[in-house]
Amino acid sequence: MKTVNWRATEPELKTVAKWGDWGASLYQPMLSKFWTNFFRGDFEKHGKEVFKQHYEDVQKMVPPENLLMYRVGSGWEPLCEFLGEPVPHNEAFPRTNDTDGFVDRCRTRNRMQMYNVLVRYLVYGGTVAATFLSASTLMTRYAPHTLLTSLERSVMSA
Repeated sequence: MKTVNWRATEPELKTVAKWGDWGASLYQPMLSKFWTNFFRGDFEKHGKEVFKQHYEDVQKMVPPENLLMYRVGSGWEPLCEFLGEPVPHNEAFPRTNDTDGFVDRCRTRNRMQMYNVLVRYLVYGGTVAATFLSASTLMTRYAPHTLLTSLERSVMSA
């Protein structure tokens, strides 16, 4: 199921969150916790029931003249009529949040977060490696001479 349920449970996001992206490490647990609590631990089992109850609650709370029961596939007409605005005949109704687009955007975001983590690890690892290499070079170049001089002094004084 390629919906928000997919996003809340996808292993790729969990991996990004676990291995170092700070945004994903905050977002994924929050989304998971919300999803579990809102859908009473099982979206597949309780999802429709929870949504139906939500719609009923909204219909009870909002006066009918202030409530538009709208389906996105209905296009501009019912939305514009409710808002008292003219229908934009020369502009197509936006369809940017369809299932395929949603999944593609999520995967792209995950890949970018993975690249950020990789770059961060390379920068940190490179810094550690450069520090270690510099220290070992200095030790190899100067430490034997210093040690030998100290040993020579201790032998001469004995």
